[in-house]
This record gives sequence, structure tokens and C-alpha cells, in this order.
Amino acid sequence: MPPLTVVAARLVIAAVLLAVFVHARGVRLPASFRAWRPFLLVGITGNVLPFALINWGETRIDSGLAATLIGTMPFFTVLFAHRFTGDERLTRKKLAGIAIGFAGIAVLVGPEALAGFGADIAAELAVCGAAVSYAATAVYCRKLARISPEVTAAASIIAGAAIAVPLSLIFERPWSIAPSGPALAAIGALAVLSTALGALLFFRLLASAGATFAALSNYLIPLSGVLWGVLLLGERPGVNALVTLAMILASIALVRRGTPKSSRREGGGGGTAKTGR
Repeated sequence: MPPLTVVAARLVIAAVLLAVFVHARGVRLPASFRAWRPFLLVGITGNVLPFALINWGETRIDSGLAATLIGTMPFFTVLFAHRFTGDERLTRKKLAGIAIGFAGIAVLVGPEALAGFGADIAAELAVCGAAVSYAATAVYCRKLARISPEVTAAASIIAGAAIAVPLSLIFERPWSIAPSGPALAAIGALAVLSTALGALLFFRLLASAGATFAALSNYLIPLSGVLWGVLLLGERPGVNALVTLAMILASIALVRRGTPKSSRREGGGGGTAKTGR
């Protein structure tokens, strides 16, 4: 399935699920175009653009290299947060924590995955562009802290779907493809787990712990791949996976210690409003 069609399909399914979820909780979505504008921006930078860039990039580079490049997202996040927020300043502990986490990803994927770096610059820049887009979204969403994470998640996914569907229809003619059953099942899993549930968890974490700390969730992506391999495929993790786990836990602890308590309280104060207006 072509990249934009994959993006549109997962966003449409997730949008329906989240709309039902917020309605069941009695939460109102934005009621005017002006109130929707920030969510349109988040829908583009947090969903449509990075999803499309990663989908396209991973058709040309290995997943291990892609995971490493996506792991640059916390670096960009801490730089953006230092520049554009007043309570997430750059500290040595934060930088050390992010560097340790990134090194952990490199240990996990191994030198063989990194050996292909530079072979396809366009695809590598696309995945790095997705990391930059995610980082900018995480910092921008701090401005939406007074809105509940449920509204932010639902509205941004709905906005992303509204943008992705016409792009898919115009550029990829999805009616001309015949996806297989496993492909459709993969789209469903992406929509439910990685998009709908992922958005709810991420925006809740963003509201309670801040952009830099939330960005560390990217370091858990390759490690989660190892965990699912153990649980579902009977694989045995090597020493590098255990080393990576220790490095990522140390990374999270260092970044958390490098965040002032007042900043944590301010970050946790968001997400209480019941409407997107």
C-alpha cells in the first residue's frame, strides 16, 4: 500500500475511535474553525507529515537505521523546548540523559544497521525530518496544556485524517489497489494501538511531564520491538538488549532529575479543560 494511503487509512479509523471515546466521556470537541486551527497544525506536523516520511523512508532503508534516526527526536525536542518554552531549560543532566538513550539505541541495532548510513541520503533525511516534525509538535502542544489530552488527541487525529484523505485520493488513487488481508490487519493494528491509543497516552504524558520527558518515549520503540519478539516469537534477547534497557532507564532517570520540580508541576497542571474551545 502506498504511503499516503496507509496514513489516511490509519488516521480515519483512529479518528472514528477517538470521536466515539470523547463523546462517551462527555467531552466536547472544538466548535469553531478558529478553535480547530491549532489542531490542524498538529494534525499535519504530528501525524500526516511524519507518518508519510517514515513510511516512504522505510521502503528504502533498513528498520534498524530508521529506528536510530527517529531516535534523534529527543535531541531536537530539548533544543526546541529550551528555545520556545520558559520552564524546560537545557541542562547538562538532560543532555547526558538524551545522549545515553541514543547510545542505547545504537547498541541495540548494532553496527551492521548503521553500516548502511549514507547509502540513501533522501530516505535518511526523510526519517530525520519526521523526527524534527515530532519534536516541534511536542513543544508546540505545550501551548495546548489547558485543553484536556483527550480533546487534543481526538481533534489532532481528526484533523490529520481530514488532510490525509484528499491527499491520498489525489496522488495515489487508492481505489485501484487491492490490499491483502494481512495488510488490512496491519492497518487496523496501526490505527488502534499506534495511533488512537498512542495519541491518548502521549498527550497525557506530555501534559503531566513536559515535552522533553515525553520525547524519551522514542527510545522505547526499538526496545519494544525486542520485547514483542520475546513474547510472540520466542526470541531470546542478547546482551546488547539488556545493556540497552539499562542505558534507557538511566537516560530517563537523568532527564527527570534534570527537570526542576516546579517545571514538572506546571507541566502536570494542563489537561483539565473539558472542551477544545
